[in-house]
Amino acid sequence: MPCVGDGGNPISGALEATGFKRRVACYGSGVSAKKVQRRVRFERPEVAEAFAVLPPKPRARLLELRALIFDTAEKTPRVGPIEEALRWGEPSYLTSQSKSGTTIRIHWKPRRPDHGAFYVHCQTHLVDQYRLRHAQRFEFEGDRAVLFALDQPLPQRALRDCIKLALTYHLPAPR
Repeated sequence: MPCVGDGGNPISGALEATGFKRRVACYGSGVSAKKVQRRVRFERPEVAEAFAVLPPKPRARLLELRALIFDTAEKTPRVGPIEEALRWGEPSYLTSQSKSGTTIRIHWKPRRPDHGAFYVHCQTHLVDQYRLRHAQRFEFEGDRAVLFALDQPLPQRALRDCIKLALTYHLPAPR
């Protein structure tokens, strides 16, 4: 199983140089954020390769977002383990065991070089919810994409909220 930082991984150097051990903010009851290190193994080499071929700035932000997805899933009841795969050539995150959510895809595209993107299925109403909750934090494309600036720190609280909504999309609403 390849893991960034493992000496035998042929792409470890490129990813390790981005600081793969990303700092993920974990918000408690206070206003300040407690920083923790989060390291998530790549179970599929093709996913690691999808990150390795990205330019350094988008790669670093998307690795940070990847860690945030895994961390949010771990802390969200009834989501269960996340499957990481490539869909349409892009890193994708699925709730294959619990079936609790919709697929999340993340990527960077040269046509918007200063932005990373977080995608959800276009037949959900998630992007509408994201617009209502976080219009000041993100740009949006249609009914499937949330765009974030690469030259600014990730808006982690807002992204955690978006991730949690996607990962629990198929669960009944709390009463």
